[in-house]
Amino acid sequence: MFSRFLTRIVGTKSEREVKRLAPEVARVNEFFEGLSGLSDDELKGKTDEFRRRLAEGETEDDLMHEAFAVVKETCRRLVGSSWDVVGHETEWQMVPFDVQVMGAIILHRGEIAEMATGEGKTLAATMPLYLNAVSGKGAHLVTVNDYLVKRDAEWMGRVYEWLGLTIGCIQTGQTPEERRVQYGADITYGTNNEFGFDYLRDNMSVRLEDRVQRGHNYAIVDEVDSVLIDEARTPLIISGVVEHSTHMFDRLKAPVQKLVRKQTQLVNSILDEAEGLLEDDDTRYEGLVKLVQVTRGAPKHRRLMRLMEDPSLKSQVQRTEAELMRDKLLSELDEDACLGRAHIDLEVNVESAGTYYLVMDTWVGTDSTEYSGAYYLEVDFEASDADSGPPTDGGSDSDADSDTDADSDADSDSDSDAHIGLIIGSTGEEGCGCEAVGKNGNGGGLMGLLL
Repeated sequence: MFSRFLTRIVGTKSEREVKRLAPEVARVNEFFEGLSGLSDDELKGKTDEFRRRLAEGETEDDLMHEAFAVVKETCRRLVGSSWDVVGHETEWQMVPFDVQVMGAIILHRGEIAEMATGEGKTLAATMPLYLNAVSGKGAHLVTVNDYLVKRDAEWMGRVYEWLGLTIGCIQTGQTPEERRVQYGADITYGTNNEFGFDYLRDNMSVRLEDRVQRGHNYAIVDEVDSVLIDEARTPLIISGVVEHSTHMFDRLKAPVQKLVRKQTQLVNSILDEAEGLLEDDDTRYEGLVKLVQVTRGAPKHRRLMRLMEDPSLKSQVQRTEAELMRDKLLSELDEDACLGRAHIDLEVNVESAGTYYLVMDTWVGTDSTEYSGAYYLEVDFEASDADSGPPTDGGSDSDADSDTDADSDADSDSDSDAHIGLIIGSTGEEGCGCEAVGKNGNGGGLMGLLL
């Protein structure tokens, strides 16, 4: 309620903007009325006058009202003329109205002018383009497709040419030499994609003479909501020739084929086990677990798919997988089915907690893969009673004397000889992941990771 009341008093933002621009438009019209007495040559000479004044230190803002008036007067003098526009003879019948002058002022100041269809956006753009191109630094108009680029350049181009400016038009399929000529014009029309890709190509050029754009002084974006919002969601990506080939197919084909063969062999063996386990009710659940492994290893395995044609078996496998997933056991299931693991048992004398290093010469896994290198063990004893843990010098003699032969055997075992099993993944030749498992006979624990 209050906001509507306030709007009635001070007006909408658009209405306030129109009131603010009204004096600017009135000043343009004053210059426009004063230009009617000039000859065509005198009016065309205004372009050189503006260039001289800019060179003397004036700015485009200082020239804005007079330059807009010059374009408006040029449009008035061209009324009744006709020229070819995209293959059609077109007669010029347009002179900028006040609303188009307002739009031109807003565009010159780098703001957004919202104008309805038929309100003259194309004509409004001629005034700020002329003003910002007079300096010779170039001006661009960005639109959405090649047809509008060609149409607007030919349609509005006669106004610029009449005032002594040159027009460029960037089209798909032009060579770099042709584009360089178009960008060298005072005013250049093109699409956002063409401008964007030319910019990217210029930044990839290794020689200055290969670049086509000459600078970025001033630009007007037609259909700004489409170009800067909708189409901007798709990035412009350009790629060049790489210095070194990244072709890896020949190198990776053989190891990938080998890996696939090994996985197929593993899946076949697990499937054979599963079929045997499914025949006995006592081992049926183990068989279902094996089928889950096969499903995860080769979901399109032909034998598996034939088995899954039985709705009852399929339902049981899915239920088993759901149970394993619920209990977070699927990762362990995958590890159990890991390709070709080699299991190596070592006897290591562990006298105290700490870090132990194992230097392996050459070990051969189940698939004849050789492993070597240094590995370390973190050993930590967690004693559960007085007899647990490493031996100490402070032991009781009476305890030692009371030991039986069996106890002495236990003592010899408890002399911290830890039985350590190394499980080494056999799918890699270097840096293979290893896992340490094991414990000593009297509760000594092994903690750590073999690298």
